[in-house]
Amino acid sequence: MKKFILALTAAATIMVSSLFLSSCEKENNVLPQYDIWSTNSTVLTIKSIILEPNTINAGGAIFISVDAGYTDNDALKFTYEVSGGTVEGHGSMAMWKTPSSAGNHTVKVTVSDGKGGEGIKTQSVYIPPTTTMLSGFVKLQTSAPLSDLKGAKVYLYETYTDFMSGSFCTSKAVCGCERYVVFNISDIHPGYYYLAIGKDQAGNKSSSATRITGWFNNESILNTGPDPIKVEDGKASFCTVSL
Repeated sequence: MKKFILALTAAATIMVSSLFLSSCEKENNVLPQYDIWSTNSTVLTIKSIILEPNTINAGGAIFISVDAGYTDNDALKFTYEVSGGTVEGHGSMAMWKTPSSAGNHTVKVTVSDGKGGEGIKTQSVYIPPTTTMLSGFVKLQTSAPLSDLKGAKVYLYETYTDFMSGSFCTSKAVCGCERYVVFNISDIHPGYYYLAIGKDQAGNKSSSATRITGWFNNESILNTGPDPIKVEDGKASFCTVSL
């Protein structure tokens, strides 16, 4: 009789333990959307995903920067996924060419340390319909005279003569820093333009102190002369400039 009672007690203990573990497993599997989580023993926290600008029309360009909360981001691997368009990652920074269609979109960033630790964060953004504009990426090569494109501007010229004389029709500050930046210019009319990248070297915002670092050409090679870019009415034109 005692053996039978002990057997029942042991069986009841196992059943209760099983129910408790099953309940815990179900609770742990319910993950709120956009949580930072990991299937490994180490969870890396992504503090923020910053978009510059925080939104732009369809077909435009957005600079992405990620704060993973670590002083040495070089030791981490960053992976970027977007729900539309194309993205080009460079460590804790990325450049996103937004999709051609308007709507709600997402940027998903995964960071890993190569030791089993991982963190995931997703940022939502609404992309408005496209408009007449010119957008693009600017990439600074190691041989370029500048080391940081932060604070640089994009200049547009209506004719080659204007380009040679420095008479630009409009300018726009870039978004980003170091060797990767993006730009969007929407206050322009349809037509052909020449594009140059410049930066105020003296910090006094004087036109004479601005140094033209490079320009757009189809081969993306300096010292071959600029090529015109066609901007069409109601459409987003896009280019990549390598300096």
